[in-house]
Amino acid sequence: MVAILLTLGKQYVNCFLNSSYTSTDSISFNYLLGKLRLGMKKLDIFTKIFFAVSVTFNTLVISQVKAEDLRYQFNSQESASWENAQYEKITTNVRGERLIIRFFVDKNSNIYEFKRNPNYNYGPTKIGNLNSKSYSTGDTCYFGTNAACRSNITKTTEQYVIEDCRLIKYTRTDMIQFGTKGDINKYVLGSCTKGNNKAEKGDHNESYALTQKSRSLLLEGYNKEKKGDFNEAISYYTKAIEINPKYALAYYNRGQCKSILRDYEGAISDYTKAIEINPQYFKAYNNRGTSKAAILKDYEGAISDYTKAIEINPKNSITYKNRGVANYYIDRKDDACKDYKTAISLGLKENNFFNFCFQKQ
Repeated sequence: MVAILLTLGKQYVNCFLNSSYTSTDSISFNYLLGKLRLGMKKLDIFTKIFFAVSVTFNTLVISQVKAEDLRYQFNSQESASWENAQYEKITTNVRGERLIIRFFVDKNSNIYEFKRNPNYNYGPTKIGNLNSKSYSTGDTCYFGTNAACRSNITKTTEQYVIEDCRLIKYTRTDMIQFGTKGDINKYVLGSCTKGNNKAEKGDHNESYALTQKSRSLLLEGYNKEKKGDFNEAISYYTKAIEINPKYALAYYNRGQCKSILRDYEGAISDYTKAIEINPQYFKAYNNRGTSKAAILKDYEGAISDYTKAIEINPKNSITYKNRGVANYYIDRKDDACKDYKTAISLGLKENNFFNFCFQKQ
């Protein structure tokens, strides 16, 4: 009976958490609810109280989740880069291969993680925030789903701090049912990167303040750009670059504004600088290619940039479409149609420009 209670409580919570809750799940839920009503009279008062508290506790956790500004958060994530990461740890993975882990802290104190070794490249992945603790609930069921371990509800607290030029994570797991607090664990995630000269000299606070200032200027520029004030946006991006000459996103954003204002040569220069700082910046390759094609009519150069962008990110439909257009203008219609069909397969909406691909020869 306790197992039914716990399963029902779990489904009750899932119906709030999962927007894809189906009619089949509803049938399962109603079946369990019927079983519960039949057996409820057999339960003692303490079991009923435990069930009520368990569901209430999970519901309260859900109610504390706040809506986030995803566009603003995405722009912060865009600023996270391997090259600008402030903290680093070199270790080995489970196969004994060299693994480099870096952490980037953005303007809003969000922490992003990157992982690289010879075989893969992950990140940025948001893992936490310096200004807030995070909580998660669970149980002690490592294997199986028996009622005893399901009833052992746990609450794990995580907190990130910067101490002595090190990014540190503290954790503690508490047993809710018994009211016991676990031991506090301390993990040093990474130390200041060697590229951060001020950090090497122990002047981390000044370096951190400068980094925060450049991000603040970037976001000011982004807000101006959204309002269509591109000249003012360029001014803010330029100030951010003056503080942090390695700020790839600032160069990229400034390049976009220059392109909109038809300063294509200036845009190409900014995209090139962004690529020098971050060679994996596929968007910079794509936009530089577009600028080359638009004003210089350098379609071969544009195709080269689009191809590089596709190598980095082969799932971007816009880049295939752009390369298809460039191929068309140098009379490579077969290649143009191949790119267009690939773009369509990746979700691009049909484009009348490519009607020639479907005309009978």
